[in-house]
Amino acid sequence: MIKAVSFDGDDTLWSFDDMMRQALASTLTLLEEMTKKKSIFTVGEVIMLRNGVEAERGPLNPRNTVEGIRRESFRRVAKLSGLDGQISGDKLTEHYFEVKTQVGTLFPEVEPVIQQLRASFRVGEITNGNHSPAVFGSDVKLDFIVMAQDIGIGKPDAEIFEHAARLAGCDVTEMMHVGDSLESDVAGANGVGAVSIWFNPAGLENDLGVRPDYEIRSLSEIPEILDAHQDDR
Repeated sequence: MIKAVSFDGDDTLWSFDDMMRQALASTLTLLEEMTKKKSIFTVGEVIMLRNGVEAERGPLNPRNTVEGIRRESFRRVAKLSGLDGQISGDKLTEHYFEVKTQVGTLFPEVEPVIQQLRASFRVGEITNGNHSPAVFGSDVKLDFIVMAQDIGIGKPDAEIFEHAARLAGCDVTEMMHVGDSLESDVAGANGVGAVSIWFNPAGLENDLGVRPDYEIRSLSEIPEILDAHQDDR
């Protein structure tokens, strides 16, 4: 019997890549204004630099947050651009996060689906990122939010799902998890015996050998799946 439903954040409740790239492009424009010359970086190069910082620092934890990784990457961008690394990097970081919240929006079906589900289930978020719907101005309520950086453990590790289940007040096998990543969301949920839903709006081919219990194109399919799953049990 399913008692709780958890959602991934990035690219499940909102489009992360579009939001990130828009914010990075705007930040590089700010950098050009600060240096008074064309930026030596492209959006793709800033992404690569940020990913390099993440690889250096290792797993997320309260002292190694998503924001901290992004901040350090912008400090390096500033320094390599001939600006003060810390002060200018912090200015770029604040601009980046401000633009992200301005351009980021929830997918249209998110709020009505969560509101419908909360009438019968505990509903929350399990994310390796650092955003929740409230960041984008949404009033939708969640019963629990678990961020990898807060507990030092990320998906697909079993402990992050078990932690979420404790917050939801149920066994992890009584959870249904929805996410766009086969590797972190589906494999993680499968590994602890939770019901897994692969959110695959683009109809991508599954060539990883990780099999979800259900596959959906739209989050609006979830209530019907839950009804059918409960009936089958």
